[in-house]
Amino acid sequence: MYTCGALPVSGGIPGKISPSQEYRSFWWHGECVGYGRYWPSDYSAPDLKQGLQLAQEAAERLKVPFLVIDIAKTRQGHWIIIECNDAQESGYASIPPLQLWRNILEQVKSNSQADH
Repeated sequence: MYTCGALPVSGGIPGKISPSQEYRSFWWHGECVGYGRYWPSDYSAPDLKQGLQLAQEAAERLKVPFLVIDIAKTRQGHWIIIECNDAQESGYASIPPLQLWRNILEQVKSNSQADH
């Protein structure tokens, strides 16, 4: 089974990709508006902030208005980017959808007020 060198976690389906310590993050114009575990397993990373900083750097470089960046921690303890996608076409993973959209609306309101 392929895990791309990411730190494995429990769970999974035999013959499929093994779950790893992977997180999905949503970015609205370079600002993180939501993140959470990618897999339904119970895992956490005390240094998740470092992974999100890597995702933020990617979001700033890509300059895509609504973006999803999946990050994972490797067996060696490094954070890597698994993939970047159009957020309109991405599942929520463990991110509460209503909170995600509220966060986006807050960003829109705040940017709109700053323009006036």
